[in-house]
Amino acid sequence: MRIFLALVVILGGVVYFGRGEYYGELAMSFLPYWMVVFFIGLIISIFSFFKVASDKFFSTIEFWIMLGFIGLFWGFLAQFLHFYGLESRNPHQTDNPIRVIYSNLYKENSEYQEIYEIIKDKKSDLILFVEYSQHHQDNLGKMLEKDYPYKIMNMSVKGQIGSAIFSKYPLRNVSKTFEKGERGYLHVQMTRGDNIYQVYLIHTTSPTSLAHFQRRNVQLNSLAEDLSKTYHSQTREKVLVIGDFNVSPWSIYYQQFAQKIDGILRNTTARFPFMMTRSASRLLKMEKELPTLSARLKRILAFALPIESHIDHVFISPKVAVDGIQTVQFPGSDHKGYSFDMQ
Repeated sequence: MRIFLALVVILGGVVYFGRGEYYGELAMSFLPYWMVVFFIGLIISIFSFFKVASDKFFSTIEFWIMLGFIGLFWGFLAQFLHFYGLESRNPHQTDNPIRVIYSNLYKENSEYQEIYEIIKDKKSDLILFVEYSQHHQDNLGKMLEKDYPYKIMNMSVKGQIGSAIFSKYPLRNVSKTFEKGERGYLHVQMTRGDNIYQVYLIHTTSPTSLAHFQRRNVQLNSLAEDLSKTYHSQTREKVLVIGDFNVSPWSIYYQQFAQKIDGILRNTTARFPFMMTRSASRLLKMEKELPTLSARLKRILAFALPIESHIDHVFISPKVAVDGIQTVQFPGSDHKGYSFDMQ
């Protein structure tokens, strides 16, 4: 047990102090679970220390193991509270709100009717999808046309996978021009009455490799620069920035992004209960994902790893009020999305 606890401390130290590196950041994406592990380890190490207190040699070893658990637990806890300590817990009361629903649909998702029924049930006014493919438009898009006369799409990756916005209110595409092959984002203006909303739909590159990890970091930095140059802390614009950022709030790169837009936009998902949106077990159950793993191994891992991360975010400007935000699970997707009222 002593050797095992020492190895856990070493592993935790590698994750914590290497959180700016590729594998360290991936591990930090599941920080709440690390906190549970280190809290349990701390309790065990305390009992172990007092159990061998009379033995100077072993008590010294147990003391350093216990100290390691204390330091790492508080380190992980500080990272956790840094995010959840930022957002006001007071709900905003909205009058005649715009009902918004968002999700990463998953590119192979064919549960068109079930998705449509959820949208109808939520009485959504504004729908935002990423990983929206041509087959989605051919099926789900046809269902939405009657109730949502305004739509803007961006099939940015080989003409197949992109983003889509459907609205009951007029939309105007004001997206910037991106280089060929560059992962961009949708920026539209939505008009309702005298109000104009600046809506950004984001989908950064998934960090499935070191190269993709680096590409995502460039995209986050570019987006932060665009937003900080366009708006300021006293902006009266109504701004909504939403999407799959493919980064958890405990990432150094998320924190750098948030710092650059601090005072301009705030993350309204930084609240309790936790809004985890990416499920490791759901990802493993997707037949065409992670093709290097056998189907049997994926089933075992899906059962053994019922863990989630928080990689989808909703940023709003001071002139936007959000109420009733909650996660929503579309059938066939490995993400949870969000639904909320916006004013």
